[in-house]
Amino acid sequence: WPALTTNFNWDPGTADDGVWDEDVVALQSIFTAYGFTWRKVDAAAIARGALGSGKGRRFRAIVEPGGWAYTRDSSLGYAGVTRLRSFVSSGGAYVGFCAGAWAAVSLARWDYYGYGWFQSYPYNLRLFNGAGVGPFGWIPWNDGTNANFAEAAIDTTNATMRDAAMPARTRFLYGGGPWFEPSGKPAGWEVWARAVAPPGALSRAGEGKP
Repeated sequence: WPALTTNFNWDPGTADDGVWDEDVVALQSIFTAYGFTWRKVDAAAIARGALGSGKGRRFRAIVEPGGWAYTRDSSLGYAGVTRLRSFVSSGGAYVGFCAGAWAAVSLARWDYYGYGWFQSYPYNLRLFNGAGVGPFGWIPWNDGTNANFAEAAIDTTNATMRDAAMPARTRFLYGGGPWFEPSGKPAGWEVWARAVAPPGALSRAGEGKP
């Protein structure tokens, strides 16, 4: 692993950069534990070309933490979007957690009140040709205060999941991330896990979705 980079400008005293501070701490701990080399970058650095592209690509991947995708999307601007898309199209990987995943979709469909009234709006990065939809119906949005452990069904026949010895069912911390609805089937499309609604859920929106 030559290097990893993370897109955030971390200030523990504020949340106006669209980044969830606790996720930053967790990611830094993971990178350190696994011996990854990494560097923090913000939207301004990305716009200046800090990631590189083509033969000048400086990192293997950009890792986007959770938080608030709208702020992340707007902060990139035209130059940042162009640079980041060039980084990915020339072989750089993009890893998005929660808001980081939202920021990569072409269209966001968000049910703010949990009534099935999905509001749609476009994002600029458009790395994923399709919609991100959320939150899960059984964990409706409540100003982000109701994050919980959600169950996922793992495709244990997938080579990556098999090599990682993933169980058929597991739980992960969920705080409003999207499920994915591609516009057509993308090249190399793999689904490693699908959402599982709990018994008795009043809304099963998102059940079985990647």
